[in-house]
Amino acid sequence: MNYQEIFVIYSDEQIRGKVGEFFDGYSCPVNYCKIDEAEPALASASASSLLLFAISRITDSSKRRVLELIRKSAAFDAQFCIACDEMPADVELELFGKGAKGIIANAKDFDQLPALVEALHRGEMWCSRSVLQNLLKHLGKPQP
Repeated sequence: MNYQEIFVIYSDEQIRGKVGEFFDGYSCPVNYCKIDEAEPALASASASSLLLFAISRITDSSKRRVLELIRKSAAFDAQFCIACDEMPADVELELFGKGAKGIIANAKDFDQLPALVEALHRGEMWCSRSVLQNLLKHLGKPQP
């Protein structure tokens, strides 16, 4: 999947800066919008768009906002991924369940952002090792 554009939906300027370092000079247009101002910008997204949610810390309110934007973006089939400085394991599982194609769940793995985006360009799913470990633990649990 070669994306025609990437939307970086960020929670604060610090995390925007972390993500922006990777996308400087990127091969397709990258649009930045603060999470509270994302809806108008996402109106132009399409099935060839990638939404990257860059969140400093997942709180109940930021999780609700991300899930709301994901639900609204489902109408145009855009793919999405999450990069977060700090994310609880249960939220990782929920986001994959909602269709996330990639997750970076802690600050020490942000250097893997290029690998995430490149995997998504190839049509693959991607997650950092810590997320994969949590997913495997969950899959190994007996189901009720």
